[in-house]
Amino acid sequence: MREFLELTRRLTNRGVAYAIISLIVERGDIIIVAPSKEDKEMLSILLEDIKSHFDLRVSPTSDLKLANFEVITLDEYLKNWKKYAGKRLVFVFEDKNIICPPLDYLERIVEETLVSRTRDPIRRLAVRISDILMPLDVAKDYYEQYKQGKIDEKKLITLIESRFPSKDDVHFAVELLKSFYK
Repeated sequence: MREFLELTRRLTNRGVAYAIISLIVERGDIIIVAPSKEDKEMLSILLEDIKSHFDLRVSPTSDLKLANFEVITLDEYLKNWKKYAGKRLVFVFEDKNIICPPLDYLERIVEETLVSRTRDPIRRLAVRISDILMPLDVAKDYYEQYKQGKIDEKKLITLIESRFPSKDDVHFAVELLKSFYK
């Protein structure tokens, strides 16, 4: 608990959320650049936990896959920047303030995990993210109906709400659908 709290204090909830959203939305391999060795270790643990929870539960026929990733420190990047040329780089601290609606919802989810004061916030967050991602295969059918004009956005949200316990989870899922199935 304490290490995760320290991570969010150093990187902010949004910085942690940015690392997670990058894992979810990026299609190729990503290199996540963390400010320090401690941040690298904690982000690696968090993202690996999210990926393993998801991989255990995802259907083999699912369109949704999480990106492969490597977490490095800023110093490692600066010393070996040529090695990382042409790769998708995610600077969690420097780029965390991008304007991105799914990131806003995910930031709130990270914050809720901290406020809940659970013993193992990393596992709880990993399970929650996995719980949000699992129904997206079914929800994409609803989203296709929305895109075709067969249902409005209010009906889309109502259909998806039944699968999620929190409104932030619903809105996060809808925003992910918008980015996945444009």
